[in-house]
Amino acid sequence: MLNKFVTKDFSSVVEDISDEGVVKIYVNKFNNVDSDNEISDPKSFNKTIADGITRIKHLKDHNQKELLGLPLEIVPDSFGLLVTSAMNIKKVLARDVFEDYKFFANYKRTLEHSIGTIIIKQVKEGRDFLRNLEYALFEYSTLSFLGSNSETPLVSLKNDSTFQQLQLLNEMFLKGNYSDERFKSLENSIKLITKSMEGQLIVKCPVCGLIFDYNSVEEKTVDSLIKDSVVNYTRWTIEDTVQQEMQKLKPEIQSQVLEIVQSTKGIDLAGMYNHVRCPKCYSIVTSKSLANSEPIKITTKDKPTDKIDFKVLTNNFKLQ
Repeated sequence: MLNKFVTKDFSSVVEDISDEGVVKIYVNKFNNVDSDNEISDPKSFNKTIADGITRIKHLKDHNQKELLGLPLEIVPDSFGLLVTSAMNIKKVLARDVFEDYKFFANYKRTLEHSIGTIIIKQVKEGRDFLRNLEYALFEYSTLSFLGSNSETPLVSLKNDSTFQQLQLLNEMFLKGNYSDERFKSLENSIKLITKSMEGQLIVKCPVCGLIFDYNSVEEKTVDSLIKDSVVNYTRWTIEDTVQQEMQKLKPEIQSQVLEIVQSTKGIDLAGMYNHVRCPKCYSIVTSKSLANSEPIKITTKDKPTDKIDFKVLTNNFKLQ
């Protein structure tokens, strides 16, 4: 892992938030075993700080195209790496994330953070752990909270905390001060989670990660694809584009189309599948690409239920 760019996630502590878009956040904890069985030494950031922090960036989800701001000060203390970060709240993206900081702080919660680093020096500590003695820090990122954008998987719907997460989303939608785009994203996330709880087919695109309602997109059956191609075959012949168009079809579809065009044989659909096209990247998504493999039941204080009404959620979810 030495000299390779790595990320380290941390359920951060937010120390302070100002109205001018400045936040104080711990982005790494010292002497704590992380998910990689590694420990950050209290002196591990000393050299990268001494070399200067002017090139270090505050990003969203480690995406270099989503710049949130820059560090004013980076100080290692007895707990961890404390960053005073100035966010450019004139940008819609940064303003929405800053509103998340304020909203979460109001409910005594925090966002999660991650650092983008190269591990320069590392030693074994005991039999099972590694202690990182020196990092080169390039960026620290605010990680997307569930529902903050449509490409982030919403939530493990078999998780016991799903109901509480849905409550928080609802509060964000009702009381948050976000951009129109963010409000639409929150509303979409609430509806998708609710649909999944009701047992509807929520799928995840295997290419771009978009989560959406399978039944909201026109399904393309193998039978319809073959019939459409047979109908188009005559036009392709007239336009002299048969070869180009046929090459766009899967070999199995090609053979079925040719059988119909050249004979009256029946169609064998064995081994083929129905699908929809991802609304974002147009990749094929089958019903096997489930974000959750089975409907779940949410238990409330009153009684178990396998159906939740979205209007009831909106009316009743009030966090104290």
